[in-house]
Amino acid sequence: MKQNSHACRCNCCTWSHAYGDSSLLNRRDFLFRVGAATAGGMMLSAWDGFALEKAGALPVRGPMARQPLRVQPVLTHDLPKRREATSWRGWGGIQNEADALAEKNRIESELKKLKAKAGFAIEILPTATVHNLAQTASLGNHDVVIIFAAGGGLDILEKLAKTSRFSLMFLRHDPGPAYLWYEIVHPRFLRKTVDEYAQSG
Repeated sequence: MKQNSHACRCNCCTWSHAYGDSSLLNRRDFLFRVGAATAGGMMLSAWDGFALEKAGALPVRGPMARQPLRVQPVLTHDLPKRREATSWRGWGGIQNEADALAEKNRIESELKKLKAKAGFAIEILPTATVHNLAQTASLGNHDVVIIFAAGGGLDILEKLAKTSRFSLMFLRHDPGPAYLWYEIVHPRFLRKTVDEYAQSG
């Protein structure tokens, strides 16, 4: 019987009618046909799922809730005490509690404006003021810390920067009040008073 008059419509015969001996099928034809069949099956599955969802058979999932980025601002500063016949104040514009409070209010005002302009959810925690190492332990849970390094010792900055979370440092200069670490962050914090960079993170 000739192939074009064969009445059988089974898969094996249909394939052989169209392409002759299946052993002669080359790799390109095989991959093309498997790919086309797979893509078609995926489209049908997607269409079936869409139809079921429209019919109310499947729950409709809304957008996933975004968690706000929790930001912890930290103002580091010194509280120097007068000592006779010696230098007792460091460089910078934050020298007492009144200076620190005014700068804290300025920081919170600036961050409030930043939050309003952000294109994503931000939760800005109350600004912490730190002037000794022990105070770094009281910081709450957060995703990123912004260090406003107006003053304070190197140990404070290293402690804040070595957490498992992201850390940024802000150094105010002009307009002031000028921060101490604006002047010395590169040689003291980043290079540890040597030529090579030594600060991790």
